Amino acid sequence: MKANQAVKAHYWGSSFSRSRCIPAKRHLPFLVFAFVFLSACAGWSLDPQAYTDSLTETQASFHFSTTAPTPRVPLDQQPVNLTTINFDAGNTSLYRLINGTESVLVSTFTRYSAFWQTAQAGQPLTLNDGSHDLFSWVLAGSDLKDYFATNYAATLTTGNVDLRISQTLGMPDRTSEARVLAFFWAPVTLVLRPAYSADITTQISYSGLGTYGDTSYQANAPPARTDGFQWQDYNYTYYTGSSGFDDFMMNNEAKTRMPWTAMGYTYNWNYLEDGQNGRADDPFRVGSYVGTTEFVVSAGATVVFDHFVENTNLYSYLIPEPNIVILLLFGAGVVCFVILRRARLKVIRANSETRGPGRG
Repeated sequence: MKANQAVKAHYWGSSFSRSRCIPAKRHLPFLVFAFVFLSACAGWSLDPQAYTDSLTETQASFHFSTTAPTPRVPLDQQPVNLTTINFDAGNTSLYRLINGTESVLVSTFTRYSAFWQTAQAGQPLTLNDGSHDLFSWVLAGSDLKDYFATNYAATLTTGNVDLRISQTLGMPDRTSEARVLAFFWAPVTLVLRPAYSADITTQISYSGLGTYGDTSYQANAPPARTDGFQWQDYNYTYYTGSSGFDDFMMNNEAKTRMPWTAMGYTYNWNYLEDGQNGRADDPFRVGSYVGTTEFVVSAGATVVFDHFVENTNLYSYLIPEPNIVILLLFGAGVVCFVILRRARLKVIRANSETRGPGRG
């Protein structure tokens, strides 16, 4: 397989934030059991049946899928909080003007291949160097970190972080590949949604999408001035020009073997780990299959590399020492408690001395 190519797999587990306390001795056996149980669950080795079922569910919505039922069964999750990309020079953490080009910071979950080993911070990087031909599926800015803060802050570990990322991004478990997050600045004009509406500037109006007679969605007309965008389907076929977007949508639906939603978001198959129909039972599974907002960068685009989050640093990046803040707050609470307790004891002693012996 070519590194980080059209296959969606190219881009794309627990610490507890808690105050410190000293338990009563009678509680220790229970706490030890709970700790062992929760630790084991947090590092859960999940059965791939959920992944297979996520593929079945997404393909059931595709018009061109050869395995979809009739009528099709559209995905019912239609979020209104998809990330949008609108250049804002004041938001320098997400946007920059680079050599006069409006650019957005994106990241891709990728193998640390020979291609990426050549990347240098601040230097241009062409996603087609003759040996590697990349069509990167990406996330914007801190979207992945924000998603994990909301969904996995209490159950992520260094042992399951690769799995959780893989699930969130709708790909098979990539733990054995020791992938990295590669951050780079992409020209805004070379970023689109791999979805029924490719427009990155607005929320997708699902009710505004056309449908076929089998109830599956049709692709909206692509945004103006995107004829030069190079799409690449799961089978490594390129599409460009005025019909490129429609051709990509049609052929990717027919050929992909990934749980691609085409709804603007990734399918987090951890949602299906419910213990039903042969699937593993993950007590910490997410409550919705809506993962992160996904984008694609035009195949072969020239971007500016920013930095990597190495595989060994994925956990600390996604859960950036929340315990430090908690410990500081806890410490402040302890100090206040001690001060107040000492003040109370002084009052009690003073009252006792005032009453004198025998006074009640």
